[in-house]
Amino acid sequence: MAEQPCDLDLIQEIYFKVVEASPDAKIVIDSFGVVVVFNVQAELMFGYDRSEVIGKTIEMLIPEDRRAIHGQHREGYYDEPKTREMGTGLALKGLHRSGKQFTVQIKLAPLIIPRSGIYTLAVVRRVKQP
Repeated sequence: MAEQPCDLDLIQEIYFKVVEASPDAKIVIDSFGVVVVFNVQAELMFGYDRSEVIGKTIEMLIPEDRRAIHGQHREGYYDEPKTREMGTGLALKGLHRSGKQFTVQIKLAPLIIPRSGIYTLAVVRRVKQP
């Protein structure tokens, strides 16, 4: 069987569809904490349309009493970015547009983009409380 030529447009479309079809919320931020990607599951989980979140800082999705410390942790992550679970042993909270808080599990991964710098992928799952 002959090899098919690499179609970069097709590959980009597949990657976009993978992010959108993911059963988990996927959020990408830049090194300043500004949201650049917010998939459909993130919209459903947090109650915002992506147009309301992209360009704003990630702290808008975090309860107010935890925003300052989150900003410090976020800045520290860029000192040694690596794939890891966020807040191991802590009860992490997300903030829905309605103001309701909910428990989440978050995994982080650095995305190094040579032309732009380091971004962070956050994969977010809602944790059902007993």
